[in-house]
Amino acid sequence: MEKLMLKDIFFGQTDAKNEFRADSEEEKETFMQGFLLPDVIDLDAFRLGKKFFITGLKGTGKTALMRYISLYLERNYQSNTHFFLFKEKMTEDIKSKFTRGSDWISIKSGGDSNQKDYVAIWEWFIFRKIVEICEANNIELFKDDKNWRQFVSVVKAVKLDEKEKNRLIPNIIKGDIIVKTPVVEVNVGGEVGLTGNENIKKEEYKVKFVEYINQVMALFEELTPGEKDLYFFIDEVELSYGEKKQYQKDIWMIRDLILAIDAMNRVAQSKWYKLFIITGLRREVLDSTQSAGKEINKPVEDFGINLMWQQSGEKEEHPLVKIIHKRLYASECKLFEQDKISEAEVWGKYFPSQIKGIKTQDYILNKTWYRPRDIVRLLTIAKDQNPRESFFTEKVFEGINKEYSSLSWFEQSEELKATYTSSEIDGIKMILTGLKCPFKLIDITKKTDQDKELFSSVSDLLSKYKLSDILMHLYKVGIIGNTGDMVRFAFRGDPDLLLKQSMKIHDALWSYLSVPIEKNNKERR
Repeated sequence: MEKLMLKDIFFGQTDAKNEFRADSEEEKETFMQGFLLPDVIDLDAFRLGKKFFITGLKGTGKTALMRYISLYLERNYQSNTHFFLFKEKMTEDIKSKFTRGSDWISIKSGGDSNQKDYVAIWEWFIFRKIVEICEANNIELFKDDKNWRQFVSVVKAVKLDEKEKNRLIPNIIKGDIIVKTPVVEVNVGGEVGLTGNENIKKEEYKVKFVEYINQVMALFEELTPGEKDLYFFIDEVELSYGEKKQYQKDIWMIRDLILAIDAMNRVAQSKWYKLFIITGLRREVLDSTQSAGKEINKPVEDFGINLMWQQSGEKEEHPLVKIIHKRLYASECKLFEQDKISEAEVWGKYFPSQIKGIKTQDYILNKTWYRPRDIVRLLTIAKDQNPRESFFTEKVFEGINKEYSSLSWFEQSEELKATYTSSEIDGIKMILTGLKCPFKLIDITKKTDQDKELFSSVSDLLSKYKLSDILMHLYKVGIIGNTGDMVRFAFRGDPDLLLKQSMKIHDALWSYLSVPIEKNNKERR
């Protein structure tokens, strides 16, 4: 029987975008062969613009799904696709310019300067990107007529900061922008629209940005659909966890990006344009933006899908287990002829039936937060540390406990940075370290009372936050859950922690947090 060594098995990257570093056909083919399309996904809904928001917890595969949709459209419909990476391109300097522009827009429109408004700036940004993509790739998204040429001229009329490498936003000063004279006067529907209100130097005028973007939108609605399509993906839409002031601004910025995407997709659909804007949104980011003063839950609910992987029934049929099947099968296909073995049968070639007395599928799932990223991390560490082995033995998994546990803690604790300082997170870690599981509220209360006498980080943490609130937050993140007769975790779809019931730290974190393991204590999931 032909078998691969573990080093030859490719389970993917923890960040799906890294599977396309060379943007080669080989990378794309490997990705497509190993990808498992979730049952909840209707690809035609995204192709036709009926769905354009993908939501899910961190690591659930939003980026991978968008990449799959992109390749599916390119291969089956010869569609044009383009990705914009929010986290990578939206630097702190760019965000500051967004905010300064928003300040003046809010003031000029009579709004609250403390409640930023970024919708108009996002609309200009998307218009600018559409023009750039179409011109750079010769895509006839719209008929190359007078309306299109006028639209392009007006979009490109804004004077940008020459020092800004990406030139993503206009320079808005006191609510005004600078435009070039030849395209200042715009005729829409027979009426003179945008005109410069102050000549500042030859061929440069100041124009109110809100009036300008209204005219651009009016011109956009006058375009004639072309022969080609464009799917514009906005990925890595994340919050800045380091600085709380910037974190709040990011919430407003993402909130208004959602509104801008919804508005522009609505116009595109009503005009039969072949333009589709698709984005992925982390649930925790979405939850934060929903309390930010504008109603975004309806468009996200109506035009989005929530990516989840929890499933009842036999673990052998769990979709995350099927992902492992597909990755094993795809890896074998690169070296062997696979006409006599199924994806499911290949499992037995590399995994034992049980680990530590439980089914191997259960053992692996118990170490995850029901996310593809956890599967990739766990199995990649295992094969990297045992490259010349050809079987994932119990010894292999036991040998990687500490590293996997450490990396899992660092990822989970990232979610705490939006609320707690580094010192406070250290205090949380001290509270959890050495905590016997399962535990009751009285048990952890007793431990924290002792810890705050020993550690200033714990004392400072508890002087600012109630223990019950900290526990509720740890539950939302997935660090703790309920156990006993009723096993409950937020990532399984259980909304709230039951403080009066038994609790436990997630199994994958036990090694890092030195959770005592009694000889006869079997983990209950």
